[in-house]
Amino acid sequence: MLEGGGLVHVDPDKGVVARYRNDPARDDSLSHDFVQYVTRTRDGSLWVATIGGGLNRMLPGNEGFQRFRHDPENPASLADDAILTLYEDRAGTLWIGTRDHGFDELCAGCSTFVHHPHSPTKAANGLAPGSESIWAISSSVNGELWLGSLIGGLERYTLATGQYEKFRFSRSDPTSIGGDSISTFTVDSRGELWIGTQGSGLSHLLPDSDRKPRFETFGSRDGLATDAVGAILEDADGNLWISTTVGISKFDRLRRTFTNFGPFDGTLPTGYWVNGGSRLPGGRMVFAGLDGITIFNPRDVKVPPPPKVVATRFLLQNEPVALRWKDATSPLDSRIWEGGLVDLRYDDDNVSFEFAALDFVNSESIRYSYLLDGHDSNWIETPASRRIATYTDLPSGSYRLRLRARYEGNVEFGEETVLDVRVQPSPWKSPLAGLAYLAAAILLALLVGWRVRAGWRRRNLAALAIRESEERLKLSLWGSGGELWDVDIKSGHLHRENKLASLAVTTERVGDFLDDYRPYIHSDDLPAFNAAIRSHLTGASPVFESSYRTPDAQGHWAWVLTRGRVVDRDAEGRALRMVGTTHDISALKSAEAALRKLNDELESRVERRTADLSVANRELKETLDRLTHTQGQLVEAERLASLGGLVAGVAHEINTPIGISVTAASHLEEEATRISRLTESGELKRSDLQRFEQASLESSRLILRNLQRAAQLVRSFKQVAVDQSDEARRVVDLEVCIKEILVTLGPALKRSPHQITVHAAEPVVCNTAPGALYQVISNLVMNSIIHGFADGRTGAIDIHVSRDGEHAVIEYRDNGVGMDEPTCSRMFDPFFTTRRGSGGSGLGMHVVYNLVTKALGGTIVVDSAPGKGINLCIRFMAPREVGAMQAV
Repeated sequence: MLEGGGLVHVDPDKGVVARYRNDPARDDSLSHDFVQYVTRTRDGSLWVATIGGGLNRMLPGNEGFQRFRHDPENPASLADDAILTLYEDRAGTLWIGTRDHGFDELCAGCSTFVHHPHSPTKAANGLAPGSESIWAISSSVNGELWLGSLIGGLERYTLATGQYEKFRFSRSDPTSIGGDSISTFTVDSRGELWIGTQGSGLSHLLPDSDRKPRFETFGSRDGLATDAVGAILEDADGNLWISTTVGISKFDRLRRTFTNFGPFDGTLPTGYWVNGGSRLPGGRMVFAGLDGITIFNPRDVKVPPPPKVVATRFLLQNEPVALRWKDATSPLDSRIWEGGLVDLRYDDDNVSFEFAALDFVNSESIRYSYLLDGHDSNWIETPASRRIATYTDLPSGSYRLRLRARYEGNVEFGEETVLDVRVQPSPWKSPLAGLAYLAAAILLALLVGWRVRAGWRRRNLAALAIRESEERLKLSLWGSGGELWDVDIKSGHLHRENKLASLAVTTERVGDFLDDYRPYIHSDDLPAFNAAIRSHLTGASPVFESSYRTPDAQGHWAWVLTRGRVVDRDAEGRALRMVGTTHDISALKSAEAALRKLNDELESRVERRTADLSVANRELKETLDRLTHTQGQLVEAERLASLGGLVAGVAHEINTPIGISVTAASHLEEEATRISRLTESGELKRSDLQRFEQASLESSRLILRNLQRAAQLVRSFKQVAVDQSDEARRVVDLEVCIKEILVTLGPALKRSPHQITVHAAEPVVCNTAPGALYQVISNLVMNSIIHGFADGRTGAIDIHVSRDGEHAVIEYRDNGVGMDEPTCSRMFDPFFTTRRGSGGSGLGMHVVYNLVTKALGGTIVVDSAPGKGINLCIRFMAPREVGAMQAV
């Protein structure tokens, strides 16, 4: 089996026997060269699954293939030409896992397939498989079917009830399956299910847990070479052999241990394929991978005992060391591989131990570990290419260097080798030096004690002075009636002294942070308060000063004045601490209010003297308000009329698919009634059933297609209608939004031959008012149809969306009759129209101008000439939305 290279028949003893590839000139050749899975059923047939060519069958004694392909005209044909796996159960039924259509069932001796497709709705109720791609199929001893997929996890299908059960990984349940990416199954000689996963190792369905399945999982943490499993086979002794992406592993079920074999042991260096494994006669096994196949007899595979390590050389300052009988200063009294003691001086600060295992056949696959007791907390592992342990600046004391080794992929280590190491203390750590240190420490302690006592007295005097200063400050604050506050800018902590007792912020329980006090500032005064703080903290103003209202203890508003300044900044100029005072200025504000009242009375006298002028101004204002109100009503009427047109148009568009769906449903009901009548009379024939099946499929597809069309129209209508009736802003893609608006204008556009194109060089996503944008685009399009193409010409409208820095730009062009300069200059005036008496209100373009300049906060510029069409450019602020949700 070759990926993309057809099918190869290999005899382990003779080599390649035959090759099978697709030949377009032969109908009995392999249907496709991409072979995914091969199996031989009990009747001797060879079944070959391909990706793109469906299913092939070679009968015993034949050299040609019988093909099974998907036929859209034949519902009983294969569901999908991309097949991932095959499995034959005890009844001889062949189960076929497909890539995109669930799985199929082909009973023994049958030529038609039963489909089990994926359906999200049915899968949620346990009536369909949970994934479109089925990678592994197997059955239990009681006939239930196990299904696995790379994204859908594990499922159990009960044939008697047609129910599906899903089993997913759960971090909170240690008995759940190890992972949801299933690659392969095998049922062992005991009837127990083993599951291979991609990334989660090997899972085992525990015996006697059929009613409520429980699993145990083995992964790389348990000794498996890697967590990506390709295939699982059982040998005659009950051991499992597992192919992975890095080699082959043996699982001893009695000892529950893994033995891993890698490229150094003869496995393929690039790993093995999913489901690329099979048992051969005589107990041999074969695993297939990208670089070929691996064939072996499990009983011939011998696991060598773990190697033993010996120390081979000792280095001091990166130089070899002779024995002590040659060099009196040497730390070695015997050969390093014989053990003994390594006695180091205090200044031997760079020592190295070289070691090796006495295995010269597979030395590159050996992994070494070393541990220096008394220094290292964990074993240090090193490859065969670096067999050295180096230590620098070891403290004085006794140590034991432990050495061990294992073969790569295995967890069992060989016998440890131990070396004793001793580091002599330095001269300044001798007993005599210790006595000197003790005497010096006593003298130093006496000196420190004297200095501490003197410092303690100075701190007491300073604390007394601070307390006296604080008392004087409190008296000063009491005399002025003010409150002192101190803020730690970084933490926001606020300390208050001589609190103003008349304020609610004092009488109520409030936290000690600046943000806890903001709710007590009048909402109208809070912006100015925050602005004053920011100005001072950034250095824009030398002093912080703000007057604001805050509730007093009786619930009335009291005026206070808060002043302060930053007294500490860091090296970069950021404020760290700010101190200031707060005073009650309610009396001052009352005086200001009395002064304002006096000024108001003076103004009243002036107003009485100019009463006639005031009355005239008032009447004029009322007239202007009525005109403004009337204009607003007309604009709102124009907007509601547009929404009404939208409703009528969408209702007309929905009527067609709904009508077709009703007709198809009626036809389906008639066919169902006819079949029921034939069934009751016993006259039902196969042709009648096939006719009903064909009619059911065609009617269902017709109903589904038209209902989907109606649903699309309703979604577009809902979105645009909500946007038109709601002035709220949201994040939109301007190109997508304009295209949805044009969909709702479909009824009006279908009655005309005009063409509208919308394009954008790149998505323009911004936060804007879609309702206003709908009114603008619909008014512009209808204005072009009514005025620009009034002479009967076939019109073309081009809408181009782009971004210019922080602005969105919408360029609207048509090839209509255009306008002269006087008409162009009055285009946005209210009640100005060139079709007075023909239904024009003169408010359409005025509404466009108001929406662009007010709702969108932008500008609109028009350029036109007779016979040249119209060109409008709309610009409005559209800051880029970083991390914004995708616009709809």
